[in-house]
This record gives sequence, C-alpha cells and structure tokens, in this order.
Amino acid sequence: MSREYTGATGAAVFLFDKQNLRLVFRAGSFEGMAQKKEKETVAFDLDENIAGKAFQEGRALHETSDGPGIGIRSKLAIPIHPGPERIGVLVFLHEESGRFVSEDEWALGTLAS
Repeated sequence: MSREYTGATGAAVFLFDKQNLRLVFRAGSFEGMAQKKEKETVAFDLDENIAGKAFQEGRALHETSDGPGIGIRSKLAIPIHPGPERIGVLVFLHEESGRFVSEDEWALGTLAS
C-alpha cells in the first residue's frame, strides 16, 4: 500500500536485531526485481547507509543523487517506532531523482508510529 502511495520502485522493511546491532531485511516489494532466496539474509550495520542513519537518529531521512547512469536515485528511510523504542526502518526507493517530498515523510512517518 505505501509503495503505491509514493509511486516507489521498491519498498522494504528492515527490523533491528538487538543482539547483533544490525538492521535485517524482513519483507519487500521491488518492481522488476526477483525476490530474495529463502536462505539468504540481507543485513547491514547501522553506519552503512541511510536506513541505519535514520534508525539511529530516530527521524525520516531522504537522499537524492543526480549522477550519470541508471539505478536508484531517490531513497527515503523512515524509522518504525510504535512506542518509545525504535524497532526498524521502512525504506522506499525510486529511479527518479527528487521523487520523495516532505508530504511522503509525514504520511509514512505517521504509518510507522
């Protein structure tokens, strides 16, 4: 639903693994991309990317790149915090630069709270 709302090319849910201090992929939907293999684990440290930074800071962050080539140009990361403790991050991706706006941050931030 939220992927359709934003028009995102992809969306993912990463949950925080307290034991290993990492964000771990749990679900996602990506236009034109094959789903991950059952046994494959996608995880990263909190200082590796925008999702980790958004989780640590407890606020929505977005990045845009205008460089040459194809691929992901817009990223939006929103911490999931149904209570006082953050439990993960919603990540939205798009191939167009500048795709996400403050209204997206607000609406999706409300969903993640």
